[in-house]
Amino acid sequence: MASTGSELLEAFERAARKYLSGSALLNGLWSLGQNGRQSILSIAASSTRGFEVGVTCETYGLYPSAGPWRGVPWEPGATSVETLCDEYFGFVRALLSPDARLRTIYRRQHLQTAILELRGVGGWREFEKMREMVLPLGRKREVVLQNDHLPSRFPFSSLRLTEWGVYRWQDGA
Repeated sequence: MASTGSELLEAFERAARKYLSGSALLNGLWSLGQNGRQSILSIAASSTRGFEVGVTCETYGLYPSAGPWRGVPWEPGATSVETLCDEYFGFVRALLSPDARLRTIYRRQHLQTAILELRGVGGWREFEKMREMVLPLGRKREVVLQNDHLPSRFPFSSLRLTEWGVYRWQDGA
């Protein structure tokens, strides 16, 4: 479904306010701002070994981030901008709960790999991996981070995965 760029920005901002303002557990932890033709959302990390969650909404797609991980863009394609944003915030909901974790691998204090994993009915699965060009020399160190702003929805009974492989925010609260 074709759309103008401002439609995605408006739908994203509406969805951000709907989902994030609707959760008392997230009060004071998120901010939504504009920079030209971009909307930038930032959500603080959990205080105990969590990671910051963010997204930059451009007129043509959503660019997610989690700590040092940068994901591939989510673009409307054949779906409406409203559906894209609703499904994206299902992903955000997972990132803000113990249903997601970020595994980072360092070599000589340099980030080598950031792996975003989501928990599903069958256990943990890799959602997306980001690699940096770092020589594979020196000591390797792995750090696992998880947020706990929102409760887990595991074992996900009665929830259905979206086309993006995430559960919707409103399913199962």
